[in-house]
Amino acid sequence: MFHGRRSRQFWLLIALAAAGLSLTIAVPALGGPQALSAASPMTVAKRALSSAKRAEAKADQALRMRQARGPAGPGGPAGAAGAQGPAGAPGAQGPAGVLRGRIARPGDVTLPANPNLPVRVTHLDSLPAGSWILMSTGTVNYFGTGGRQTIVDCQIKANGVRLAAQDVHSGATAGSSRLHALSIVTGFTATQPYTASLDCFQAADLSSEDPALRPRIADTTLTAIQVHELDIQAVTG
Repeated sequence: MFHGRRSRQFWLLIALAAAGLSLTIAVPALGGPQALSAASPMTVAKRALSSAKRAEAKADQALRMRQARGPAGPGGPAGAAGAQGPAGAPGAQGPAGVLRGRIARPGDVTLPANPNLPVRVTHLDSLPAGSWILMSTGTVNYFGTGGRQTIVDCQIKANGVRLAAQDVHSGATAGSSRLHALSIVTGFTATQPYTASLDCFQAADLSSEDPALRPRIADTTLTAIQVHELDIQAVTG
């Protein structure tokens, strides 16, 4: 296959040879050298130019056929896998999550008739040191007779130390209710293993009350959730 200058020279030589061939054909056709000398120079030139153009057209057609691109061949086999790149930079630290959780679900507990006598409703032992969220839910029920009422106070404690509390006015008098929802939430950081507990007491002397009608703590749960970090903020206003 010819390229560049060599290709142009090749096809120019072909054109010149074609022109010469035209002259050799034209001379006998005109009656030999004598006829050629008698023919018009313009006529001879036109015939030579016409033959050269035809030769050039054939040369261009041959060149285009040589340069024509064939159909794409089938794809080659896949190359071998490259070497593994270097390890990327460590990612940012993710948010702190929950470490562990524990839940206590005791049965119903009836409070004593004597006033201000705490009763342990439920507890969670051997909680490890760390930051904790403590929650307790349940109900306070008092269906006493004779228009009596009392204040029931429940507290979440850690190793006997009060952390948070809720008190309700329970009974049948104005300003009190026979049924109250209990919901206490708190958090703290323990420096050593501890016991979380829910303790409750009532504030009235109910010694003459039917024991089945005394204040009762029911449907109780005590939940402890350990977290990586604990931020306790005092909000005012």
